[in-house]
Amino acid sequence: MKKLMLVLAAAALLFSCSKDPKEEVPSGQFDYMGTMEVIYFDVNYPSPETVFTVMYDQEAGKAELLLHQVKFVPMMPVTLDILVPDITAKASDGKVVLTGNEIIPLTYPARIEYDRYMVTDLTGTIDGDKLTLSLKFGDYPTTFEGTLVE
Repeated sequence: MKKLMLVLAAAALLFSCSKDPKEEVPSGQFDYMGTMEVIYFDVNYPSPETVFTVMYDQEAGKAELLLHQVKFVPMMPVTLDILVPDITAKASDGKVVLTGNEIIPLTYPARIEYDRYMVTDLTGTIDGDKLTLSLKFGDYPTTFEGTLVE
């Protein structure tokens, strides 16, 4: 009987020690600084110290992405603020998974459409203080890895 009680106590202890659930990512606006890389005609163009802002609405399951003062390639004559609206954002296990396809990017704040550079294959995650993204602007693969700016 003593052994049975010991086994039951051990089992109760084992099942009561579950992993702490990861914190939910709250709705809000978050700035990330990191490196954006664009592949343009088989050449990789990195842009360090680029800032991306994620505007996340947990309840709606949506996000918008604002790229600040980006120059996709050195030959580009100007820098632009680009908004990628209507991104699907699903919270799971303390992360936010971002997905999207066939999204027309807009200049910001003027909101002029750039349908020639339609966003496709967008995937990414917000995990702790890290943002990682992969997408195409038109035919041009683009990635971003950044850290939350506090």
